[in-house]
Amino acid sequence: MDLKRIISLVLVLCVLVAGALYVYRKDRADQRYMLEMYSQVEPLQQQIDELERQKKDLQQEYEKKKRDTSTMQLLVRELSSDIFEQVYPIMRTHGVTGVLGVSLASRPVRFSNQVMTVEQYKRLILDGWGTCLIYDGRTFDDYYQNMQWYMQSLELPMPTSIYFPNGYDPALEQSLLDCGITTVIVNAADGHTNTVTEFGSVWVTGAMPWNYTGVMSDLDLLAETDGGNLTFTLSTNDILDQFESKSFTEMMEKWYVLITDVENDPYITPVPTTTTKTNNKTKVNPLLVVASYENARAAHEMANQNSLQLDWELNEQLGELDSQISAISAQIQEINAAMEASRNKGLLHSIIG
Repeated sequence: MDLKRIISLVLVLCVLVAGALYVYRKDRADQRYMLEMYSQVEPLQQQIDELERQKKDLQQEYEKKKRDTSTMQLLVRELSSDIFEQVYPIMRTHGVTGVLGVSLASRPVRFSNQVMTVEQYKRLILDGWGTCLIYDGRTFDDYYQNMQWYMQSLELPMPTSIYFPNGYDPALEQSLLDCGITTVIVNAADGHTNTVTEFGSVWVTGAMPWNYTGVMSDLDLLAETDGGNLTFTLSTNDILDQFESKSFTEMMEKWYVLITDVENDPYITPVPTTTTKTNNKTKVNPLLVVASYENARAAHEMANQNSLQLDWELNEQLGELDSQISAISAQIQEINAAMEASRNKGLLHSIIG
């Protein structure tokens, strides 16, 4: 082999070695560049994950704040003296007030041993009990005029709620509104057992006997219902919801459990000192027993307004978090674009040498 050929071969080998070293160094530089870019992306992605977690926690927090406490009432359908002498003491022991249903057939009188007296009636009103009209089926205008005269004779305001024991005709709505009545109570058979807080001009809510089969389970269900309402009826003559001391006391103990607001969840529910039952662990959202339908409706409407305000606050905070996520996402896109450009440039160099 002559000298020229040897020199040419050596030069070729040198070029190949130099090229290989260049490629190696270039690959190492590219790898370092990519690793550096990836190292910038990772903490940015972690920031996005943390912001998404904050959004989820924020939504859960606001859902808890927005919950509308469910309400219930006890409507007394007959004003006998037993209501004051037997029912009232049990309810007072458990911190519960009721609603006195007044009709032309069942109303307090001045003096009586069988019927609730005006004095007893007013005592209950002073103790926080509410009132409700009970419709007797006659012509509404005639019925209302007679009730208005009667309530005025007792120097009591007319209730703004009315119970229809035999079904409610929506055609009466305008007449009710003209009289200032905004709440209608119907039997649950009419499909209004748990009425949620969707109020029209007239709020229609359902009623069930206080002692029907399954009432305890339904009370637990009501405690889980967002904004539900249920009226329980009680009487001293009608077998469907007739007062019985022992079982009614048990019912009031259940009410006490459901209306007691204790912050720990789950918590040990306190019971009245008069009961012999042991404490039970339970997980409930405290109910609100409202003796006045006016106050029940106001409570739900206030909760609805509060919910709208909370929705606005939540959307404002979520908007701020979304803006931060968008800004970080834009940084990641810029880094990805730079890496893609670097890869394309390297590919171009490898093609054209």
